[in-house]
Amino acid sequence: MASTPAPPISPPVIIKPSQQKVDTGKALKMRLQGQTFSQIAAVFDCTPSAIHQALKKFEPFLNGLEPGSLTAYSENRAELFNSVEAHLTASLLDPDTLAKASLNNRAYAFKQIHEARRLETNQSTSNVSVLGKLILQAEAGLGQPNVSKQTTKAAAETEDKQG
Repeated sequence: MASTPAPPISPPVIIKPSQQKVDTGKALKMRLQGQTFSQIAAVFDCTPSAIHQALKKFEPFLNGLEPGSLTAYSENRAELFNSVEAHLTASLLDPDTLAKASLNNRAYAFKQIHEARRLETNQSTSNVSVLGKLILQAEAGLGQPNVSKQTTKAAAETEDKQG
């Protein structure tokens, strides 16, 4: 029986310093900050097509972004949300919108506005404050005789004396 020859051993692949792996996270951050593929490639000492390939899975997030627009959004997010909130709040007062909304829709909108207002004024939006008071009362009573047991025992003794 003839044995089959062993497959040839391929020589090890030598990676040149210019073919280093692209740090996808860093490259993505640079791209989101508005840098071009060529600018990013210069940092990683590779081709712009290598950067494009590394960031290909992120294309849906990158489409339509103007250079620096994400940074501008991030730096002004709170103000942008305030603007959206102002527009939504104004729309809640629109008579036509109110007439079309169901009672359930109006009640839900009221609840959301009520909770947002309480948060803005540093008030509780749930019964957390009540629970906090109960915990503080319980901690204050630690080590002291239980009043309800004493009251029950005194009532039983009084009943025994009368009975």
